[in-house]
Amino acid sequence: GAFDAASEQGLFNADDENLPISLIGAAGAMGSDTAKRLAEKGFKNVLVSDIAYDYTKPVETDSTTGEKLVPILESERYRMNGEAFQRIPSSWGVALAEPGKFTDEALGKKGEPRVIIAMTFGKALKHSNLDAIPYNSTVLLSENWAIPPGDEGLEIMKALKDRGIMALQGQAITPGGAGNSKVEIFFRATENGGITKAMENEQTPTYHKRLGHEIVYRQVKQGASDLLTLAKERDITTIEALAEYTNLPVLARNFVLQKFL
Repeated sequence: GAFDAASEQGLFNADDENLPISLIGAAGAMGSDTAKRLAEKGFKNVLVSDIAYDYTKPVETDSTTGEKLVPILESERYRMNGEAFQRIPSSWGVALAEPGKFTDEALGKKGEPRVIIAMTFGKALKHSNLDAIPYNSTVLLSENWAIPPGDEGLEIMKALKDRGIMALQGQAITPGGAGNSKVEIFFRATENGGITKAMENEQTPTYHKRLGHEIVYRQVKQGASDLLTLAKERDITTIEALAEYTNLPVLARNFVLQKFL
């Protein structure tokens, strides 16, 4: 959702199959799913990295499919359902990864503008070389802790903004599983007279997960689009835009005014 919203806002051209993309944390649960989606969409210029990769071993090629086989550390193979490698398209590259930070190579080494998608545990950005991020890039950070709280996080976001880099933090773009769970709860509370009635009849309403995913996708896309629009209009960072966007006292006051006055 955030990827599509950023593209529609003109930050990059998602129809360009040669769009430079960095996928950091590519072997994790979200990262591996994202890698598959990028491959399915035909993106050719993707750089993957993950601390789960075994960088002591060479990346080999599947002679049948032509895919690259990126070695996975034995202790991390549960990520790949026990597989010893991660399959990626032949045109993709592999960048070094380090715990607790984003490497210069993964960030693009001041090259051409790129989309950086970080599917990591968070807190890595502040330990990374921000100057390695190319000017006018887009950074999508999956974790709520990707940006430090308080002034430290704001300074990082302002430093990125000053170089034309648009960053979206995890709070805005990854409600994912929690969002889908909430949709399912509301569904089961209302479908066929409510979950209580269904349980009395020993019936379990069928929840269509694809519909839930679509609802969450649209929610994330709309929220990301709203934040990007607000940030552009006000010439502020997206973290400042998020603070304004979620100003609950204002939202509550407006609701009261609209409803009762």
